[in-house]
Amino acid sequence: MAQSLRRFMVIFGLCLMLLVCFTFGACSSSNAFKDGPSKDDIVIGNGSLAVTKGDYVYFVNGYKNYSEVDDQNQEGKVTYSALYRIKMNEKGNPESVDKKYDEDGNEIFDGSRALKNVDILASKVVGFDYVGLYIFGDYIYYASPNNGVNKDLQTETQYVSFFKRKIDRSGKAELLYTTKAEGSKISYNMLEFDGNVYLSILDDTTLVVLKNGKEKKEVKGVTGASFATYTTSQETVTDFNKDIYYTRDLNEEKDSNLSGNVLCKFNLSSMTNHDNIFSDNDSTITLKLAGHTKLYYEKKQKSDSTSTLCLFAATGAQNNVLLVEQKLTANQYNNYYLLQDQTNKVLVNNGSSILTVGKNGLTTVYSGSATVVGVKGQYVYLTTSDNKILRVNYENVQTPETIVSEKAVVDNTRCFCITDDHLYYLSTNQTNSSKYLHEVDLLDDELTDYFVGVLEKVDYDTESNE
Repeated sequence: MAQSLRRFMVIFGLCLMLLVCFTFGACSSSNAFKDGPSKDDIVIGNGSLAVTKGDYVYFVNGYKNYSEVDDQNQEGKVTYSALYRIKMNEKGNPESVDKKYDEDGNEIFDGSRALKNVDILASKVVGFDYVGLYIFGDYIYYASPNNGVNKDLQTETQYVSFFKRKIDRSGKAELLYTTKAEGSKISYNMLEFDGNVYLSILDDTTLVVLKNGKEKKEVKGVTGASFATYTTSQETVTDFNKDIYYTRDLNEEKDSNLSGNVLCKFNLSSMTNHDNIFSDNDSTITLKLAGHTKLYYEKKQKSDSTSTLCLFAATGAQNNVLLVEQKLTANQYNNYYLLQDQTNKVLVNNGSSILTVGKNGLTTVYSGSATVVGVKGQYVYLTTSDNKILRVNYENVQTPETIVSEKAVVDNTRCFCITDDHLYYLSTNQTNSSKYLHEVDLLDDELTDYFVGVLEKVDYDTESNE
């Protein structure tokens, strides 16, 4: 009896050991992220299609037009335009592996276009019109077309959902918010300061602010809002940018104004709303840009019969007074862009040229039709109608330098990432219109272009597509 008991205990112990080994072994092998960026590694590129943290690049490997997303946008079913990461070599470029060939000499498709250290993080559509990746702490935040259904069981992909997931891929993705308006009627941004992460969304006419994905506040009846932009973890969010400035129309019940509109602000730190910080029964304000210390806006005054919308800058508003207000120009422009480390001028696009506007007047940076896709240091990066990417020094304007030529790129400012030494952009594949991530080494005199994105076989097998 005792011998049988001992035999049973030995067998039971062996089984328990095997169970423990299997359990932990399965967890280890199922996690392809055996290493990753360090906690203190710098983050660059927040808000774009590619975010770097240390030696790793988190990116979307393709781009799908918002209108083309269907009901197959389900986790686990998407590879093209999904969210990936790749580890770069010591030069900051993707590292290739030796190509493999079959008996007939044809290259064997391995699912990653011969790139080392590529892992999928979210297998759903992340590369689309309203793409935006952010890394704060141990989490990556991203947007994706909604995959929920309405009462008629129709997938409502016209809305946008926001998620977060740990950058080591542990756990599941967490849904933070789904818009009530379609993508063309929303704008959003994310900030981190004082140990808290804020997701701010103008959802049509509702300002929605989420703190750490849990606390949520909403402000109704918003006609415009201006969100501050910080692309790297090295930047410190200013006190000025801890407020979101927004406008609303007049309300007969609480406003004595007879014309114009109302300027308000929402304080992120306290998660409280401050209504009517400026209105003068004369001015209509259209918000354009949130600088790090100034608010840029167009203002039209009823009292001036000849007045048009003019660009102003102010350091805020208090007691119904716009503080340190300065008129910059009486002209109107299509788009406004923030210049880094500049507090007295902004970059503008009038459709036929790119200019800087400041207290010293106008300076033409580039003559011709172009789209500004980013500003880094003293360089403005542009895309042109002939599919080129150029850069020009806005402080010392000279002939533009061609960074990328004869490449079909996506004309969407969120579809570019510019670091101190690299440019990431989307380009069409050589065989069809699929778009994948490419990278240019800006420190390389030859401006070498590298392929980064993960390809589907239909795009990779070029011979069969000829």
